[in-house]
Amino acid sequence: MLISIVTPSFRQLDWLRLAVASVRDQGANGLTIEHIVQDAGSPGIEDFAREVGADFYREGCLVFEASPAVPHPPHYRIVIHSEPDEGMYDAVNKGFLRATGDVFAYLNCDEQYLPGALVAVSKFFLNHPKVETVFGDTIVIYSDGSYMCHRKGLAPQKAHTLVSGNLSFATASVFSKACVFRNRNLYFDKKWKDVGDAVWGHSLCSANVRMESLGFATTAFTDTGDNMNIRPNALREKESLRKSAPSWMQILRQLVIIHYRFRKAFAGAYSTQPGRYQVMTRKNPTVRQEFQFNRPSHRWVGR
Repeated sequence: MLISIVTPSFRQLDWLRLAVASVRDQGANGLTIEHIVQDAGSPGIEDFAREVGADFYREGCLVFEASPAVPHPPHYRIVIHSEPDEGMYDAVNKGFLRATGDVFAYLNCDEQYLPGALVAVSKFFLNHPKVETVFGDTIVIYSDGSYMCHRKGLAPQKAHTLVSGNLSFATASVFSKACVFRNRNLYFDKKWKDVGDAVWGHSLCSANVRMESLGFATTAFTDTGDNMNIRPNALREKESLRKSAPSWMQILRQLVIIHYRFRKAFAGAYSTQPGRYQVMTRKNPTVRQEFQFNRPSHRWVGR
């Protein structure tokens, strides 16, 4: 199985370095990984491409191929495209249009995969051939890699997606078969700058895409304190999305949220057990550091 990972990037090379490293050390049991970085022209991106051993393209033209001085695992390839885009979702779409994999996913610069995540995802798809999109759990971490909370990944439902102001999943922990994009044409709507993932989740529901929850954590999300979801434009877009919902959804908003919380409880979101995880940190961006959490939490402060 070939998994294509797309990372939209702009002026976040310190975080991008961790995301790239977390993709590079995945793979086993016949899994091949293609990592496509769509960068909007970050200063230093060409030097970064040389550092990580990427093929580098500027506005569609090959500038240089990966240096043999930076050897990669045989199952892994990274390509960096530097070109203008119309925002994060446009960059993700550009990457998916270039992707050649059987499964697509996108990983932002401030996110990284946990050890063995992509192998586990590939096995799930092989064992559930009718499922088209899956949702993993996410561990939210502080900038130093330490634990903040867990977020359970659930398949979206229309009413909750439109009116709650929150998502039932983190996009970093979503994996879709390529046919969701190539055949169903369910790309992201680039007119949205911050809540395009919610609009996309709603489109999955409308298209009756077969969806399942994985039930385990695949990804770590870094709460840097400046994530897009808490900026003023994101709040405006959430309100616009809520107002686009049918009036009955808006009137029953609190019941919709309560129903979602029951879904989370049934899925075990409030009964996570103590454990540990391994992530890259800015202090050591090439080797994973292990962190332990003794008091799991589902509360994401400020969200």
